[in-house]
Amino acid sequence: MLPSILIIENQAYPIPWSVQSFKDSLTKDYFCQVMLLEEQIIGYFIIQIILDEFQILNICISPDYQGKGLGKLQLLEIVKLAETKRMNRILLEVRTSNKVAKNLYQNSGFHQIGKRKNYYPTKSGREDAFVLELALG
Repeated sequence: MLPSILIIENQAYPIPWSVQSFKDSLTKDYFCQVMLLEEQIIGYFIIQIILDEFQILNICISPDYQGKGLGKLQLLEIVKLAETKRMNRILLEVRTSNKVAKNLYQNSGFHQIGKRKNYYPTKSGREDAFVLELALG
């Protein structure tokens, strides 16, 4: 499973997660789920559980399947899971340059609560991140 996820990760992101980052997210305080189409992994998400909060660490759809509403389906699955587990909120960071993702989150009820300077690495330095929140319950 991990090799398929790594292929998608490397296709989708200019600075992908390392193999070790994925392995580190396989502990009890994390929740990982894949999206399948005809037994092929086409997306995944990784959440860290911190007390009564979900922190979305990674959410990705294969570039071959982007633009079809699958990211929204994954996000709805995360929200449903958070409500089932009685979480109070969902947090995430998104690159300031990632307008498509920011629009997806805002259209799903997330709102900006902060900004992290130089949060994400880029090929030429660092990029800021917006901190977004969805309050639940």
